[in-house]
Amino acid sequence: MEKKRGSLKVRLLLGIILPLIFIFSLLIVILNIQIKKNIQASIEENAIREMSIQATKVSYWLDSYKRWLKNICQDPDLPNTINTPELEKWLEAHCLKEKGGNLVCANLAGDAVLYRKEKQARFNIKTKSDYKAIIQNKFKDVFIGDAFVGQATKIPMIVMSNAVLKGNNIVGLINTGISIESLNEFANDGKITDDSIPWIIDRNGLVLAHPSDEIRLKIPFQEFDSKLGYKGYKKLESKIISSKESGLGVVWDNAGNENIIIWAPIQGTPDWTIGIIIPKNNFIKLSNKISYMLILFLLGAVIILSIIIMLVLQKELKPIKNAVLALKNIAEEDSDLTVRLPIKGNDEITDLSKYFNQTIEKIGITIKDVLENTNTMTKIGQTLSGNMTETASAINQVSANIEGVKSQILNQSTGVTETSATMEEIIRTIHSLDKRIANQVETLQTLIMVIKNSDQTTAETHNILNKNDELIESLVDESSRGKEVITNSEHEVKKILDESGTLLEASSIIQNIAAQTNLLAMNAAIEAAHAGDAGKGFAVVADEIRKLAEESSSQAKMITTSLKNLSTEIGGISTASSNIGENFMSIFDKVNQVKQRSAGIMKIAETRQMQSDKLLHLIESIEGVTNEVKDGSSEMLKGGEQVAKEMRKLDELTRVISDSMNEMAVGASQINQAVQEVNNLTQQNKTSIDRLSDDVNKFKV
Repeated sequence: MEKKRGSLKVRLLLGIILPLIFIFSLLIVILNIQIKKNIQASIEENAIREMSIQATKVSYWLDSYKRWLKNICQDPDLPNTINTPELEKWLEAHCLKEKGGNLVCANLAGDAVLYRKEKQARFNIKTKSDYKAIIQNKFKDVFIGDAFVGQATKIPMIVMSNAVLKGNNIVGLINTGISIESLNEFANDGKITDDSIPWIIDRNGLVLAHPSDEIRLKIPFQEFDSKLGYKGYKKLESKIISSKESGLGVVWDNAGNENIIIWAPIQGTPDWTIGIIIPKNNFIKLSNKISYMLILFLLGAVIILSIIIMLVLQKELKPIKNAVLALKNIAEEDSDLTVRLPIKGNDEITDLSKYFNQTIEKIGITIKDVLENTNTMTKIGQTLSGNMTETASAINQVSANIEGVKSQILNQSTGVTETSATMEEIIRTIHSLDKRIANQVETLQTLIMVIKNSDQTTAETHNILNKNDELIESLVDESSRGKEVITNSEHEVKKILDESGTLLEASSIIQNIAAQTNLLAMNAAIEAAHAGDAGKGFAVVADEIRKLAEESSSQAKMITTSLKNLSTEIGGISTASSNIGENFMSIFDKVNQVKQRSAGIMKIAETRQMQSDKLLHLIESIEGVTNEVKDGSSEMLKGGEQVAKEMRKLDELTRVISDSMNEMAVGASQINQAVQEVNNLTQQNKTSIDRLSDDVNKFKV
């Protein structure tokens, strides 16, 4: 498979561009990280500065009202009393003509006159916070109250109050209602981004300015977490409300998005604070936008650099292409070694052209020398080829002779090996036979011992059977006597059973007598009752007789019950006695059977003892013959081992001769192979010289 061709220009271009791309990519990553940090810090710093500016604007806005209020409080034309038409005219002349504007003048008693758009009202302000601060607490600066929504105007307002002085004494106060809708404009002027949220809160956390009507003057700042689902505002409450310095923190909206909150105190106010909430994704969007611009810029720079580098490489690689074309002409076309490269300039490419020309010139000289020597080598190769052919023929003849001798030696070695193996097999067979004969002798001896032990066992069995016969005779006698005893016992039990019937009849008679006696006792008791006092003694005797009759009847019943139970038990004993008698008869019969069988066993034992004696004489004769065979087997084993020993020596000697012949055959084969290889090399050398001569003749020198 042809290897895929590569381009030097492409490799050089990639070698330059890829590091540049890596460096530019690394630079973009570093710049992106720095931009994100710097953008967030810059926006935060700018927001803090903007909040300070807007706080100053709010302060200036309130100062303008303060200065106006102080000026009218010092107006010399201000009437001294409340209930005068001049005061009403003065209020109308000095009241602000803006939305929600009004003007109030009050004396030390709290009686006040209000003017608002050609409307007047009179009321008392003793409960108002500005009256308490100025009249009661002698506060001589401008007092700003908490924000509220006007009942008549329905707009967010604050009340600004100032003392009216006569010399150094406070004689009253003047206050005015000011719309704070302008605070939304001041807060909006401080927006950093389109989706940032500006706000202003007072010292109680009440939101004075906010884009949402649902929050402004309705939800305190410290309740954003609980009522709006925000997070982080409660923790920042102590830092932001009534803040004395600027700051920033992190909060989250009800969707969980992270926001940056920045605040600044408003000087000249009752601890108002202005601030802004900036979504953190604004920083990410801006940094991503700058990163995209950087990527586009660096991508354009890489493309321009790639074009410039390609043009430069194309110019610089032109001499190398010329050298490639020249070498291609030498390698593939007319093998012209007279070609030369042009030498221009004074750089590495110039050196390449110079040394290329010198190399081609030296190759031409070498080719000429090779061409001259090729003819001489051709003649030498032909002579060498003829000599090696003759040598190969002689070596082949020697190898054939060695192979013939080797074949004869192998046949002899095979015969000796087979004979040796046969003797070894005979010896193993004799060894096995000798072991079997020895085992047979041992087996016969063991069998003799077993037969002798069997004779002893048979004699002992005969003695035991004689003793058993005596015991069986005794058992037959005892069984006969037991049978007679059981028969007598059965007769006695029957007699007892008959007598128990007589006792039952007597018990029945006693019960009848007791019943008659009881009846007589009752009649006697009745007669005694008829006799009256004269029969009382007789009645007592009759009662005792009645009791005695009842007791006799009860005892007679118990005796009857006991006799019946006894009769039942005696009946059971009678039945058991009959069964025992039958069993004794069965035992007696079986004992006689055992006696007969014991006599049969005695006869069998006597016959077996006679047979064992005959078998013992036969086995002793076989043992003698086996011992003679064992002696002959031992002598055969010794002779066979001696023959096998000599055969092993002959086999070893044959193997040594065979190995030597094998080595000679291998050596001859190797010599023959080497000669053949040399002959082949000679032929190849001759062919190579011819080819070399043809190839050298192709060059143009």
